[in-house]
Formats: sequence, structure tokens, C-alpha cells
Amino acid sequence: YLPACERETGKRVAIVGAGSAGLAAAYYLTRLGHGCVVFEGQDCAGGKLLRDVPEDKLPRDVLAREVAIIEKLGAEIRLSTTVGSDVSFDELREQFDAVLIATGETPDDGPAPFGLEAGDRGITVDRMTYETTTPGVFAVGGAVAPVKLAVRSVAQGRAAAMSIGAYLTTGQAAGAAPTFSTHVGKLSDDEIDAFMVEATDVQRIGGAEPWREPLSPAQVASEAARCMHCD
Repeated sequence: YLPACERETGKRVAIVGAGSAGLAAAYYLTRLGHGCVVFEGQDCAGGKLLRDVPEDKLPRDVLAREVAIIEKLGAEIRLSTTVGSDVSFDELREQFDAVLIATGETPDDGPAPFGLEAGDRGITVDRMTYETTTPGVFAVGGAVAPVKLAVRSVAQGRAAAMSIGAYLTTGQAAGAAPTFSTHVGKLSDDEIDAFMVEATDVQRIGGAEPWREPLSPAQVASEAARCMHCD
């Protein structure tokens, strides 16, 4: 399966780092019709997904197939290519319409990557747009602040892609307006009862390891029936 992509815009984005955030950004930017080149210093794409996630939880062939989809969409991934030695950061800014830094965490005692302005935790960015203090240069993931969950890096990569897309189209980075909040405050007894109207009191399935023992359709339906309808 390959998702549809919009017509090519002629705009090009350099992405530094092929971890969760960088790969997600490449996926969404390519779907928006923008050309993407991902620069990765290691000899394979995946970042922490390769280094920190055990293979029995994330089979390497599954990750490789996901990366292959991004490449089939049109993104180019240049492995064993370190920005700063094999190609300079200034060259990227000259050759591309925008640059996204997704290099992961910087050591506490190390300088901010590529001379960008940094705070206590990482590169300084606008929290809505992920644009740095240098116009046309964006940063996400651990390069901005430590991120423990890969899904959050992926979400930041997607958000940055949308912001960069706006920048390439209008000249102004723009963050997506929040449309739904997953945070639930303290509920009264009446509110809890209202939430539970469509839920069941079936206990969750314990001990399942979906990557080894996929749930049956009946089990999936039973688990889904436990959900509260927050919307």
C-alpha cells in the first residue's frame, strides 16, 4: 500500500537524522508533494528504534519495510552521510528550501548542533511551529528536548512537516490548531457514569503479546468495547 501524494511542488527539504521524527517528517512532507532528502550518519535508518527497541518487539524486517515505503513515495535517504563533515550545514541551507534537524539528543556538555540557538534542554524552537530562531530551519524530537516515547517523536515529525509545508507554500510557518484534547480532568460521579454508558465492565486481556500472539477478532472487539467514548 502506498498512500496518495499531492502534485510535486518543486520545493525541497533537507532532513538531518533518520530516526522516528525525521522519517515521519519525510513521510508527510513527501505526501504533500515536497522533495525530501534525509541525511543519516549511520549505515541504516531507524535511530533509537534500532538501538533501544528489542528485536522481538520490533522485528527489523518490519522496520525496514516501513522505511522502504517512505523511499517508494519519493524520499531519498542518504546513509553514512554526516552533516558537518560529509556535507556542511550551510550547503543544506543553500541547496534546500527548508531544513529540519532531527538528530536526537545532544550531550548535556555539548554545543547545540550547527550553531543554532539553544536552551537548557536543546535547540530553541517555537513550540507551535518547531521553527528555530533561524528562518527556514526547524527542529524536532530529542534535538529540542528529551523524548522517551517514539510515538511522540513521530507526532512531532508530522507536526513539523505540516508547519514546513505552510512555510514552503506561504513563506510563514504555521502550527496546526488543536482540534481535540486527550486530557481528562477530575470527573464527578455523574460525569463518570456518563462516560461509562457505552463501555463494558469486561476486564482487559492480560499477558497478550500482540507482536507474538495476535488477538483474535473476537478478542479485539471485546477490548474495543471497553473504551470510553471521549468524543
